[in-house]
Amino acid sequence: GVVIPEQPIDRLSQPGADKPLIVGSNADDGVLFATADVVLTRAGMRRAIRDLTGVSSTTAQAIEDLYPRLEYPAAADAWLAFLGEVTFICPGLQAAEAAQSGAPAYTYHFTRSPLLTRAVGAAHGIELLYVFSSFDEVPLLTTPPDDRVIDAVQNAWGRFAHTGAPELARGWPAYQSSTTPIAIIDDPTEVVSAIRGGRCSQLEALGVIPLPTGGPYPRALIER
Repeated sequence: GVVIPEQPIDRLSQPGADKPLIVGSNADDGVLFATADVVLTRAGMRRAIRDLTGVSSTTAQAIEDLYPRLEYPAAADAWLAFLGEVTFICPGLQAAEAAQSGAPAYTYHFTRSPLLTRAVGAAHGIELLYVFSSFDEVPLLTTPPDDRVIDAVQNAWGRFAHTGAPELARGWPAYQSSTTPIAIIDDPTEVVSAIRGGRCSQLEALGVIPLPTGGPYPRALIER
């Protein structure tokens, strides 16, 4: 309430927040923020959902049902998908929704990961290697698809800094509620109208987007 006097999501929705915005997420944003408690079962996932959000058992069950066993055979993968969506992916789309009445907002979902980190996936922050072409500092080797993503991202971010509008080979329209364009940044890039099976709107309806103020939140999430 001192350095940042308002919640950013509230400020974005008010007149005067008129700076162009890029807001996005990574496909596996939840991986680095999992708690020390390993989620092995669906019952464990429901408990973890309640611990994170404070929702009722009924709501936790409804949330778990959004991650079908056919798509997520392992409960741990379902939990990580939910954790990424509730902390980064869906709030990012909500920010674009709030900001669209001012200057243009552009949304993306980053799904690329280097070959040697493929087991972790497109984890939180992995896009920075592409934005700054800093693979040598890790060090990680790049493949031709990685190099093409580097070129695409640097061109898009550079044009955004220069003109206020990013550009991708297949276009990157500003966010609008009616079309909800989201740039998928991978090789190749594309623009879609929904990600994550449309779960963000369902999670918002269940009251966990944004996360309830005050937690309780896992220590690993708070420390990061």
